[in-house]
Amino acid sequence: MNLKYRDVAKKMAQLRLAHRCYFHQSVTSKVYPGQPPILEYLLKNDNCTQKELADFLSVSPASIATSIKRMQKNGLVQKLSDARDLRYNRIKITQKGRDVFSQYLIEFEKINEKLFKGFSMQELDQLYGYLSRMTDNLDVNNIKKETLKSFNL
Repeated sequence: MNLKYRDVAKKMAQLRLAHRCYFHQSVTSKVYPGQPPILEYLLKNDNCTQKELADFLSVSPASIATSIKRMQKNGLVQKLSDARDLRYNRIKITQKGRDVFSQYLIEFEKINEKLFKGFSMQELDQLYGYLSRMTDNLDVNNIKKETLKSFNL
């Protein structure tokens, strides 16, 4: 077989798309696609401000406000006024939010188990090495951190 770089790159893109679609089909009834990073951040930084959350995710405060409103409606988070400064809202993850994120992680692991089914540890080590070299070749360290965050990298 006479492979070209673009053939391999296309196969990688197909894999990424299939992984993403498969994952979203399995969890969209529980959580919207942009919500897991918010829940994960809140698990580590509970009671943060909307601005802190927006800054971390490199999105606009208006975008976070919309997501938080939707998540409040679904019982995943609570929005509380800051006791010291009423201009700020603090965001707190609820028990339901914790449970939903836990289920999200379980689904993610199931999908990854299916993805890597039949691979030996040696093959996974090799694949990881190849992917690391490819990442290094593209010099990911020179990509703006904000850009990487927007892709959850």
